[in-house]
Amino acid sequence: MIVYCKNCGSALEAGANFCMKCGAKVVQDAAVPAPVVNYDSQRESRVRCWLAANASKLPENQLPILKDRLMAMSDAELDRLTYVNLTDPLLMLVISICFGVLGIDRFVLGDIGLGVGKLITCGGIYIWWIVDLFYIMDATREKNLQRLNTALLY
Repeated sequence: MIVYCKNCGSALEAGANFCMKCGAKVVQDAAVPAPVVNYDSQRESRVRCWLAANASKLPENQLPILKDRLMAMSDAELDRLTYVNLTDPLLMLVISICFGVLGIDRFVLGDIGLGVGKLITCGGIYIWWIVDLFYIMDATREKNLQRLNTALLY
């Protein structure tokens, strides 16, 4: 049976009185179970899976920064990310094509003021609607990043 140090969790040599790693005294009569180790490779694979599933919903230039932040987080904080509602930019483009003249795309994003402006002006006499067709996917990614940052703060 392998015995582990109570202080640092490293494996001890048979019959050792002190841990070679931390110098703590070994209690011979008490068996200590193997420590649970949270491997960095598990965290990295978990972060990579989350990023692979959500990378299209976030700004591309922020992904390396976001990966570093996620790697530094605890498991409980990573679990919280599953509850963050990220909007699909392609879905927002479809909504903008169909209902953008009425400002529905902006209401869905949470930009109430812009939605009311588009609703009153019929999409800015269609000019604002056409501009938003090109801009709505990037605006959706930025809103998703704001939602994610807000969730990471709390």
